[in-house]
Amino acid sequence: MAGTYKLTATPFLFCEGQFKGKMRNVTFTAQSSTQTNRWFATNFGHFEKCFSDLVGVKLAKEIVTALRKGEDVEFPSLYEKEQFDYGFIYMGRYRRDEGLERQERPEWYIVQ
Repeated sequence: MAGTYKLTATPFLFCEGQFKGKMRNVTFTAQSSTQTNRWFATNFGHFEKCFSDLVGVKLAKEIVTALRKGEDVEFPSLYEKEQFDYGFIYMGRYRRDEGLERQERPEWYIVQ
């Protein structure tokens, strides 16, 4: 058991073309005292709603605003893996309590 995790988010913005400067996806890092996991989620405009489950609506808006500007964000607390185990990935559903199927969960990349 890895315990609690510190979450960070690093945005990737489009560099050229029609969507230049818009947020394409976000790489998330969850780090505990014994394990580091990384994964990414594509931006479908759902992050604010997902983040509000963890940090509330006001702070979720601030986090998304910073990500859209290309800023890295560190979430303000420590979290249990169950709180973010759906990986903020949009699969036609937003909230972790809507019963996402196992195959809809992200592939965790464990960093040694």
